[in-house]
Amino acid sequence: MIEIIKRVRKSRKLDINMRIGIHSGSILSGIIGIAKWQSKAKDVHIANKFESTASPG
Repeated sequence: MIEIIKRVRKSRKLDINMRIGIHSGSILSGIIGIAKWQSKAKDVHIANKFESTASPG
């Protein structure tokens, strides 16, 4: 995913980047309504912390 976003950034001359959080474990989560995301597993929260605190790229 990181390599693809690098190619898209270069080919389209966009100033975008991404962070990725990956953690394996059990997951129980879903989308409520149109836009509210809710999860009930610590593994989801761990992956979210990995993603939100990492440096882009």
